[in-house]
Amino acid sequence: MRRILAILLCSVCFAWISNARVVERAYVVTDKDIYVTGDRIWCSAFCLDVNTKQLSSVSSVLYLELHDGTKMLQGAKIALLDGRGCGYMNIPSNLPTGNYRLVAYTSQNRSEIAYDYNGIASRTVSVFNPFSRERGLAVAVAPEDYKSAPAPAVEAGIVKVEVPQQVQPSAVVPLQLVSDAVSAASVSVSVYREEGIAHNANPTVADFISAAAAVGNKGFSQDVIPDYEGEVVRAHIVGADPSRRGEWVGKTAIISAPGNRSDIYMSPIGEDGSVAFFTNNIYGDKDLVCEMVAPDSTLKGHLELVSPFAATGVEAPLPLQLCPSVAASLAEMAAAVQIERNFSADTLYEYIPVRNNLLFDDSGSILYRLDDYRRFPTFAEVFTEYLFEIRAREGGRRLQVGRRGSRNNKVSFRNGESLFLLDGVPVTDHSRLYNYDPQLVELIRIFPNSFKIGPEYYDGIVDFTTYKHNLPSMTFGDRVRVLKFRGVSYPAAYTGASLPDASLWPDFRRTVYWHPMVDLPAGGAVSIDVRLPEAAGDYTVVVEGLTSDGQPVYARSAFSVR
Repeated sequence: MRRILAILLCSVCFAWISNARVVERAYVVTDKDIYVTGDRIWCSAFCLDVNTKQLSSVSSVLYLELHDGTKMLQGAKIALLDGRGCGYMNIPSNLPTGNYRLVAYTSQNRSEIAYDYNGIASRTVSVFNPFSRERGLAVAVAPEDYKSAPAPAVEAGIVKVEVPQQVQPSAVVPLQLVSDAVSAASVSVSVYREEGIAHNANPTVADFISAAAAVGNKGFSQDVIPDYEGEVVRAHIVGADPSRRGEWVGKTAIISAPGNRSDIYMSPIGEDGSVAFFTNNIYGDKDLVCEMVAPDSTLKGHLELVSPFAATGVEAPLPLQLCPSVAASLAEMAAAVQIERNFSADTLYEYIPVRNNLLFDDSGSILYRLDDYRRFPTFAEVFTEYLFEIRAREGGRRLQVGRRGSRNNKVSFRNGESLFLLDGVPVTDHSRLYNYDPQLVELIRIFPNSFKIGPEYYDGIVDFTTYKHNLPSMTFGDRVRVLKFRGVSYPAAYTGASLPDASLWPDFRRTVYWHPMVDLPAGGAVSIDVRLPEAAGDYTVVVEGLTSDGQPVYARSAFSVR
């Protein structure tokens, strides 16, 4: 047995060392490169293993930072699955007009010695704030005859874009992507309105592949833990008595997100007071309930989350060339962003399925809808009258889950600890649930089997779900903190396909269509219907991505709306 464990341990260590030496390079495609404050930067991400020239299966998170050359101004995270992912970054409404550098990297990149954050994984975006006269660091006044950077050359024979050259406003445009590649491709498709504003000279996916091929071997430190299965959420103890800090070592720390019982993670506290939670990615911006568990109530302290962003210094982008004549276009862009907020998200977006993280399988669970039973004022009566799978001991300070026998249906209880949740959040002080108001609870789901979460084993789990799903009237102890957390962004396509035909608000969208992950078959074609806004003008189509054998795909076309 010891020999088997030793072999397994060596295998795990070897796999970790091997993966730690995978050299990754990330590339991000955006829906366009000109924005106004309050807008959203839509992103499609590629993470490449430069040695195999294939998409990397190591990192599960891509980090994005928006910089002005002196500091990080905004951050976002994108979930990666086998080297592909998508998401977005919201542009702060108070950002000054200027050019900004969008930087992308993985935790694997952060552990790479002397990683170049200014390299091919960064690109320049222009942001205009029409509501402020403040100017950012990267702004210059340009003559009226200033021209945009030339559009990247399109290599013929890989993918072609077929689109009518002129169409009417509010029409549905048939877009055809035709591939001559010998292998399938994963691409992003963007259709946007030209604003008459100078574009930035950003790299294309072909530039990215060329640069990645020249990277070579790199050295690594062990300071940053790679995000293998999902983001590694780090925290450390604050507020502890220095003389008793060592008593926290080995105790269990918990993070959880209200409303989702699968977002529960537990980890032991290290000797330096740090904690690493190995998640499967937490989606969306959440309130995380953070707790440290110890039987000694006099032991003080709580968790503080550590930022996962590198926030390192990067070079300032080239200045934004600002011409007085673009004022009219900026006013239209600002109006479009304001009007768009009146459309509901389900008419603009199509959410892309995420990787399931089901900590609990509902099959085999027992569900009680409390409205189906007589309502009692206390849980002591609920447990006694009909919820026989739960028993209270020590005056309600300890609750346990029982299991019904397959033959006699009799409930038997084990000696182990059970986990009790309220709206998906562990309540380690069972007396708080025992004394909770049953009138606030809609249903109770019992999982009678045994579970392991992090270092802890539980004989059964019970989830109390309230009508409001937000822990109403629940109070916690001093060792619990509710902290803001930015998870990976929900993957979505921006298509506008479900916009109503008749609306009180005009349709002036500037990004008309954005899909970050379109599968293009080898030697085949994909048809896309693009719903146009009411605004006349010139529109550009850009297709960018990689084939399954690592070949770059780039195509662009244009049409006019009159």
